[in-house]
Amino acid sequence: MPRKADYVFGNKFILPKGRVVHPYLVEPNNDPTYGKGKFMLRVVCAKDFDYSKLDADIDRIIETHWEGAKTRKDLKLPYNDGDGKGKEMYAGSYYFNPKSGQAPDVYDRKGNRISADEIYAGCWARVCVTPYTYPTGSPPGVALRISSIMFWADDEPLSSADTTQDFASVLEDGEDLEDY
Repeated sequence: MPRKADYVFGNKFILPKGRVVHPYLVEPNNDPTYGKGKFMLRVVCAKDFDYSKLDADIDRIIETHWEGAKTRKDLKLPYNDGDGKGKEMYAGSYYFNPKSGQAPDVYDRKGNRISADEIYAGCWARVCVTPYTYPTGSPPGVALRISSIMFWADDEPLSSADTTQDFASVLEDGEDLEDY
């Protein structure tokens, strides 16, 4: 069985177009719950895409890493069923949470490099990922590493609240904001 520090990497796989949620691509996420210092995003993709090549590669790296000692049911897997999420935009979808210690390359649909800040919560993108095993954690499992992202299409930005009026009363009262 591999040593604890060993990781097994799979092949690159391009996810179908999906809706981007929680992108941390300009600066890494600093929340230790989700991998402090990691560039990451969530992408919500339709279930009806053929994921068989990705699934076969995940099975292969599980077998290679744990040599039959662990199966899918013993591990945390790199995507989740959106039907259990309880939010309309996740229904009929899988959601993926790929991460990387390095900023991923970002492209437009013509293959031109663009700024990472053009990927926003709500846009559509395709994401190139590589599955890999991680031997530690509770439970250990398989994750996805982002290598690159292709902006696909604009859509309504996702936001949990309308903040346009947050400072309206302060500005109306004529408060001197320099005092604060």
